[in-house]
Amino acid sequence: MLFSSRMVGQSVTELESAVKNSKGTLEMSYPVEGVKLLQKQTPFQTSFRMQISSSQVEQILHSVRNIILEWSIKLEEDGITGEGMSFSVKEKETAKEHSYNIVNIIENMNQSQIQQATTGSEQSLSISNYNSDSLIKFVETFDENLSKLNLAADIENEVKKELANIKEEANSENPDHGVIEHFALI
Repeated sequence: MLFSSRMVGQSVTELESAVKNSKGTLEMSYPVEGVKLLQKQTPFQTSFRMQISSSQVEQILHSVRNIILEWSIKLEEDGITGEGMSFSVKEKETAKEHSYNIVNIIENMNQSQIQQATTGSEQSLSISNYNSDSLIKFVETFDENLSKLNLAADIENEVKKELANIKEEANSENPDHGVIEHFALI
């Protein structure tokens, strides 16, 4: 995940400008820890950038617009219109009487559970087609061939440690799939 996703902290205006001035792709810098990791593995000086499609940023903008529109419609349904860029005393009082929940957008969440704007609900998660023998065999094969990647010693040791953690969890009586996935994504 370190090299395939990135938090976007730019304002909507900055994102709109970037999309408008792009030729279909945008570049973003990697987080500092990712750059350091890549630089350790690269025998020459270079810079690293993540290239993304401008349509991915357009999707973020579309989601933001939809959230604002839905919120505005809800306010209007409650009689809160904010004429003249300000709210009347009555509108302010009406707003206090209602709950307006902001729902967070979480992209790329796998095998996880989250609830928003719910009360008294239950969730369950089941993962099928899990084969611990295949996973263990893969981990062992990967571990045996790790030296062929020519990683720095400290990185190789870290990977070996994570592989051992995956193997240990896969060998347990009741493997925790979330733990296995966590170690696999590090």
